[in-house]
Amino acid sequence: MVKVKIFGPLVQLAKGNKEVNVKSNKLREIIEELSAQFGEDFRERILNEKDELQNFIRVFINDKDVRFLGGLSAEVKDGDVVMLLPAIGGG
Repeated sequence: MVKVKIFGPLVQLAKGNKEVNVKSNKLREIIEELSAQFGEDFRERILNEKDELQNFIRVFINDKDVRFLGGLSAEVKDGDVVMLLPAIGGG
């Protein structure tokens, strides 16, 4: 199992779940599984119209940014922790 930790406003879109366990081997599969479970609004917050990660979402696998691990093609294995973090803005 892969543990997915969800932060910020994504928690509301994930029906209040801050942590979910999934069985997947690729980050894209995890996003698709969560989207099927939580709905299109969740998916649209994570992926853009080109089916790529939104610019304002940071995703980490075991504390490593997926931008340096192959993006949505990044592989995950049992025991890994994926974190979905929306960017925080302020002014």
